Amino acid sequence: MITLYNVISSDGYIADMNGGEDFIPDAVFDDYIDLCKKNDAVVMGRKTYDFMQKYDRALLDKFESLSIKKIVVSSDKNFKLKGGYLKTITPEMAVSLEVNILVSSGPNLNSYLLKNHLIDQILLNRLIGINLGKGIKPFDVDTKTFLNNPISVENKEGRELLTYNLVKV
Repeated sequence: MITLYNVISSDGYIADMNGGEDFIPDAVFDDYIDLCKKNDAVVMGRKTYDFMQKYDRALLDKFESLSIKKIVVSSDKNFKLKGGYLKTITPEMAVSLEVNILVSSGPNLNSYLLKNHLIDQILLNRLIGINLGKGIKPFDVDTKTFLNNPISVENKEGRELLTYNLVKV
């Protein structure tokens, strides 16, 4: 099962215009860690990897201490990762390495996986009452052709976890 996960503002942004995620409370990171623990691997793009390396040390240590594969997709053959991460050149390679994979990335990788039918489920952790007005969306494609209504909505302290199964087209 390949599950895509993003935290979004109420108005649907994963980051501000500069890629910042300061609007996301640290407590939401625990939701992410819990999801990671339920999977064999986490896949992210190079920009997400770079941004995560700037996280507060305590948050980053929680992620890096997980005993799952951490896979970064980058077509740059010269791109070097620190220890504990694997690099693949294509998204297809990344999602073929394990059975249960959590993808947590930005619009480029998210959209590629979605357009190529490489995602089984999407989880959006929507922060209630936090609107950015503008910023970076999780996809650069129209998701109406891929998503139906959420199959479940789990409310949790100022946020709701929306679960979508993909519509086969």
